[in-house]
Amino acid sequence: APMSLMNVTPGQRVNLNVATRLSEEYVPPKRGNFSGSGHRLGAPTPAVTSGAVPLMPGAFPSGSSSIVGPSAGVERHSINTRFEVDQTQPTTSVQIRLADGTRMPCRMNLTHTVGDLRSFINASRPENLSRPYTIGTTFPNRTLEDDTQTIEGAGLVNSVVVQRWV
Repeated sequence: APMSLMNVTPGQRVNLNVATRLSEEYVPPKRGNFSGSGHRLGAPTPAVTSGAVPLMPGAFPSGSSSIVGPSAGVERHSINTRFEVDQTQPTTSVQIRLADGTRMPCRMNLTHTVGDLRSFINASRPENLSRPYTIGTTFPNRTLEDDTQTIEGAGLVNSVVVQRWV
């Protein structure tokens, strides 16, 4: 251990007691399973709350405060669950990496749009409608903002699309 933690100075005498316990059977310390909650890097952050009293780090927001964010007052689109792939047309596979870390493969026609891709994400995870997000490419990093652009026109043929919380 560092000398500063042991509260000694260089050259100071230290008493060291060693006990022989060869006659005792070793019992490993009891450890329970991890019961806390973990956070991965890039995990969703807690919502920002409005109020006069600032929250302590690690404190839970009260139920009476309102959530303030870029989507406050913005009406969300409804979920479009109708998503058909025409097998007679050229198709591609787009892998979607969601913000929670899961990966979803999506088979699409080249004529499907970025909006169809967004609808696919919303239909598979309806909780995404409660929080604003963007979707984009991995390399080069580019946010897909034009929902009318086709998969082929956006350069998403056999690519990876990443969902990021705003």
